[in-house]
Amino acid sequence: MVLERRFEAAVAAQLAAPGTQAPPPTWRFRLPPPVAATLAAIGDAEGGVPDEVVRYYGEEQPAARVEQLLRGRAPLLWRRLELARLPRLAEGLHGVADVLARHGLALRDLTGVDGAGALIAARDTAAELQAHALFGSGAPILGAGPGDRDRLAAEAARDADATLDLRLSGFLVHEVCHGVAHDGVPPAPWALLEAAALHLGCAARPAHYFPDDEGEALPAVAGFVLIGEAFARHFGAAALYRLSLGASLAGAIGAPAAEALARAGLDDWRRARTAPFVVHALDARTWVDRIAAAAGGGWRDAAPTDADVAMLDLAARAMFHHHRSAPALVAAPSDPPEARLFVDARTATLSALPRPDGCFAEPASWLFPPPLARRLLERGAERVVIEGATRARRADVARALEDLATSDRALPREHVLAF
Repeated sequence: MVLERRFEAAVAAQLAAPGTQAPPPTWRFRLPPPVAATLAAIGDAEGGVPDEVVRYYGEEQPAARVEQLLRGRAPLLWRRLELARLPRLAEGLHGVADVLARHGLALRDLTGVDGAGALIAARDTAAELQAHALFGSGAPILGAGPGDRDRLAAEAARDADATLDLRLSGFLVHEVCHGVAHDGVPPAPWALLEAAALHLGCAARPAHYFPDDEGEALPAVAGFVLIGEAFARHFGAAALYRLSLGASLAGAIGAPAAEALARAGLDDWRRARTAPFVVHALDARTWVDRIAAAAGGGWRDAAPTDADVAMLDLAARAMFHHHRSAPALVAAPSDPPEARLFVDARTATLSALPRPDGCFAEPASWLFPPPLARRLLERGAERVVIEGATRARRADVARALEDLATSDRALPREHVLAF
């Protein structure tokens, strides 16, 4: 395949460039299997892949990896990881193991290593942790690109461990949540691979996606967590996480549903035709509807379940952060403007007003579980306004929405919840 040949040529040229360190003997440079298989399928269906996409994955990404990790040896990325000094990373990795165990799965199935401590002992730098993850063979470490280096260096000069823990632990846990490479497995649509990793990471440590401290969260990816919420609601969280453990989509949810979602993934490509697939985060509600349809449809008309009620906690959490773009894109904790939130029962949406300094996915919105939205409508409420919604009352907001959505009392057309 042209893409693999260009990748191999790009790696060879980069490793031969002056000033490049030799990679550790355990490292493997290759196009990550989901990228290769996804683009091969696109090429077969479309008669080829645009050159800019081939260039991005086949040349720019491996070049960025070599430059980042083997040319200058970015000290922070080669600093020895000690979980006792990295509380966010420790919480995230131990959380991943705990979440998997609750669903009958194991960290060894995801990483090949038993336990978070053993994982860090075996892969004891950010560079090593990334290198053995699914996409580590062909991409740089996220959050430490050229635009981040000056800030990371300045902060690390004051406290290297604190900087690594705040700025990079979320990215590292995310790479771990993608699992390791599994050859020969037909890849799920890109949005679902991201949803599996991000939903697992969020279940392990929500602050890596909805921050309590500015800079600790992965920016611009919360939409994938929502896709994962919908998938887990209809097919089970274990089925979702198995995508990161090497299961095929058909093996996880059955052939008919898998075929429907595979077609949806190809439709996404035809519309966007772009290399960085993170744009799918902006189309999360479309994927929510696709997943519900693949599961048999009728979600809105179904009786509310405990799983629907449980979704309210994450929905409320999503309202208390936003993104700013200067000096770099960052997710920051914040109260919604005017300390107000809104439920539109007709569209099953929980939302806030737009932040004046916000960018990316503004105004903030999230899915309000459709069966609960229908119950509001049946009892008369088309709109709910939450007054006094602050981060300090985040848990109270979620509980109040649960109480309102599950009660039987009649409601006015616009109901107000005041704190």
